[in-house]
Amino acid sequence: MLFFGPAIVLDDNIAEGNVDQINDLILEIENRSIPCVKLLTLPDADEVVEHLDGVSFLILDWELRPKELEDTSGIQMPDSWTAQNVEFLKSIMAKVFLPIFIFTASDIDNIKQKLQSEGLYDPAGNNRIFVENKNSLVGGHLFARIEEWTAETSSVYVLKEWEREYKKAKNGLFIDFYGLSHAWPKVLWKTYKADGNGNMGLGDMITRNLYTRMSPFQFDEATINRSPGPEPVMEQLRNVLEGERFIPKARLSADDKAPGDLFYTPNGTTYLLNIRAACDVVRESNPDLYLLKGKVLDVTTDSGLFLKGEFRERHTNAIIACVDNGKVIEFDFRKFELKKWDAIKAGRIGRLLPPHITRIQQKYALFQQREGVSPIPREAFYTDAPAMTGPDLSTTSIATAAPEITGESFFKEAIRKWSEIRFFLLDLIKKQ
Repeated sequence: MLFFGPAIVLDDNIAEGNVDQINDLILEIENRSIPCVKLLTLPDADEVVEHLDGVSFLILDWELRPKELEDTSGIQMPDSWTAQNVEFLKSIMAKVFLPIFIFTASDIDNIKQKLQSEGLYDPAGNNRIFVENKNSLVGGHLFARIEEWTAETSSVYVLKEWEREYKKAKNGLFIDFYGLSHAWPKVLWKTYKADGNGNMGLGDMITRNLYTRMSPFQFDEATINRSPGPEPVMEQLRNVLEGERFIPKARLSADDKAPGDLFYTPNGTTYLLNIRAACDVVRESNPDLYLLKGKVLDVTTDSGLFLKGEFRERHTNAIIACVDNGKVIEFDFRKFELKKWDAIKAGRIGRLLPPHITRIQQKYALFQQREGVSPIPREAFYTDAPAMTGPDLSTTSIATAAPEITGESFFKEAIRKWSEIRFFLLDLIKKQ
């Protein structure tokens, strides 16, 4: 059973003693011990959307009459009724992800065509809307058809599996802490506020605790791979990978700042990535941000940079793929800037998420503390050794430079650069 939580049914034929098939379907839902909210008319989408969190699914009658009409017997359904359904669905689907079932006595192909013309239905792919004739559902077939549809709609299947574990973890967390002390939020708030930020501390504690309590997921691979439609093309793959690692500005709170915040410089040529620790960033309203400079890499041709699922890096750089509309960005550890949040917050385009930002922070820390060692001459082992020369780093990209770089000149340059950065950081520490 994937569906937990109440169901909402929107149908004007809901009535005690009414012979309409929707009442048989409601009875089947309630026999599964699923609470059922029954509405005879469309509610205001903007008002009801705040109350849909936790709802298992929503059932909509396509022939639902407007509020002002009491009796529609003998009236052919006008386009205005269809329009109100479409607008309601658009408003709901833009703000809440939940399965929507349209159970109707009308021609389902016509309904699908209308939904498709409005951008709400894809006949060749996954859909959040399931359209079915009421006749095929009565007689105990409702949940068999719903589960069959869910198995073909991987996004809904994954949502329901995740919700099941999340709800168990959430209830367990708050029950346990309430048992420890009714005043547990006050205790932890004082602790975290004394450390600099009560909001972040309390929120992070709950999130970490929830994550730890959630049991290992057991997604069914066959169900996930059963989704209809063609395999994702290159652009779709990049879009999905970007969603996994990057949150665009529109989804972030304007004053929420954190490591991973990515900025685009006003001149439109350079990216800046904040790597300063979260605990330092949130303690001030206008903190200093530690920013690494980055630039877009051209990866249209395979130059050997991509190997075994990642772009090859050196100890002086980090490369992150699929951010800011699919771009691949190289961050140079030797190009470091210090800027105030207020001075650049208008240029923020999004946030790089863990573990990707964590990996860059860790690698940068290693870069600052690395110990240089002399290269081993190839002549010590091979007779065909070429002359020891290094690339001109002033004109060669970090990413495209040869992975094996030797030579006395390069070694001296690396020592010089490290000395400059070390003294710069020591000076920063003294000013803190």
